[in-house]
Amino acid sequence: MDLRFSDEQLMLADTIESICEQFYGLERIRQKRSADDSCPQEFWQALVNAGFSGLVIDEEFGGAGLGLLDAVSVFQALGRHLASSPLLVSSLLAARAIDILASSTQRRQWLPAIASGDCVVSVAQLEAGCGYGSSSFITTLKKGKLNGEKILVPHASLATHLLVLATDEDNEMPVCCLVDTRQSSLQVSPQDNIACAEVSRVTMVDVAVESECIVYNDQFWSLWQSAMSYSAVAAAAECNGGAQAMLSMTVEYANNRIQFGKPIGAFQSLSHYMAELATELEGSKTLNHQAAWAFDQGRDWHLLAAQSKLQAGDGFRRTTAVGTQIHGGLGFTREANPQLFFRHAKLQQLLMWDPCFLEQHIASLMLDTRTETQ
Repeated sequence: MDLRFSDEQLMLADTIESICEQFYGLERIRQKRSADDSCPQEFWQALVNAGFSGLVIDEEFGGAGLGLLDAVSVFQALGRHLASSPLLVSSLLAARAIDILASSTQRRQWLPAIASGDCVVSVAQLEAGCGYGSSSFITTLKKGKLNGEKILVPHASLATHLLVLATDEDNEMPVCCLVDTRQSSLQVSPQDNIACAEVSRVTMVDVAVESECIVYNDQFWSLWQSAMSYSAVAAAAECNGGAQAMLSMTVEYANNRIQFGKPIGAFQSLSHYMAELATELEGSKTLNHQAAWAFDQGRDWHLLAAQSKLQAGDGFRRTTAVGTQIHGGLGFTREANPQLFFRHAKLQQLLMWDPCFLEQHIASLMLDTRTETQ
């Protein structure tokens, strides 16, 4: 098993680095003050033009048909720049869900549009008072009308459509509905958050859904969890990329900050912390690569995916907390970069499965193999 990135995967990462440096620098992120400051249109368009919107979508539907480990190399690079875009939610989560849940007709309708970037799909899953583990949603679909409210919907203002999870009251089963965001009966409101990231509250009152835009499946919930597992691997890669950037920034500062006649990195009380963080990060990246490799090879991967997301989220949070402290008072100021990573780490830890759900999910996968999905 070789978990190192190939030359092609390193080229993908280099391309992302170049796009981020050109269109989405940390200076712009530092200037954000609210959740209604969306992803720069030129940045998203650059990703689309480079083919990243179809990165893992099958060639049959106009995508590049690359593997999950290829996606990991891309999202690590995005994480190093804190470059948020609809790529994860639209081109991985929504596309994967449609691919394994929807009919062949629906796949032919939606996947080419997502791959080309003509259609940007955000996912509306979470509801107030309900976590990731619930298969019963307060949001309801009845006689072709959606009613309910979703929270923490990423990049809803940039999305052309929402993939809304709901309870079909007519058939008493969970479904997902593809909804045009231009409907007047659908309201999108930015939600304030610690990272000033673009997440929204979506309120739906009698939102019309065409029958061909409703995705039914007898194994809906298990397949949806599989789609979430797939996206969690990429989300973990993003966390690892952010942790790597924060650690590099901290090591550089510790080598240049002189106190008592020598760099503060020479003091064991600080150098040991950084050594522990570096060791933890390498383990997290290896686990992440293993989860993606296992998926690409058709091996058991769901447990690895959940473990990877939990480990990467915790590691990103811890690395940014320690790194900010090592920077001292400078680390907490808005003029410096450490606080950007510190604030984003908490939000990324909660999205694409939070730690509480992940611990329960991992225990379930370990103790009862019947809960695993293919």
